[in-house]
Amino acid sequence: MPAHRLHRDLPYAPDQLFQLVADVERYPDFVPWWAAARVRRRESDRVYYTDQVIRMGPLTQRFTSRTEMEPSHKIHVSATEKPFDRLAIDWAFTPSGVGCAVDLSLEFLFKSATLARMLALVSGEAAHTLMKAFEHRAHNLFGSPQLGLDGIGHTH
Repeated sequence: MPAHRLHRDLPYAPDQLFQLVADVERYPDFVPWWAAARVRRRESDRVYYTDQVIRMGPLTQRFTSRTEMEPSHKIHVSATEKPFDRLAIDWAFTPSGVGCAVDLSLEFLFKSATLARMLALVSGEAAHTLMKAFEHRAHNLFGSPQLGLDGIGHTH
């Protein structure tokens, strides 16, 4: 399955957005179809394993992921077991003139051909839904940025 890639320039600091994405246990609070997420174990301050549940309509899938982080810059998530043959979610946070350039790459392939066919219909929307959920969450947590004289967003 080809990767879906998105780019957004957001008026928040890279560290704010990095922390937002790294806080996987909060995903069920704001990401559609994320039913549960619990960090199972931390290998280090840069690597952790999470048990997760995704619910899309009548389908519920449980899986474990491994998250590797380069604080304030990158997050890589991969599946460690079924139902995926491959799961790769990559986030990159780069300082920009407006605050932060956010790049998201999402690729997933299911072991079950039936499941893959059923979810192929929504796979193109998954990256957009994920990015939009994080954009809304950032706005709710950090406020509506006001542009300063330097063009960088500042929250009040």
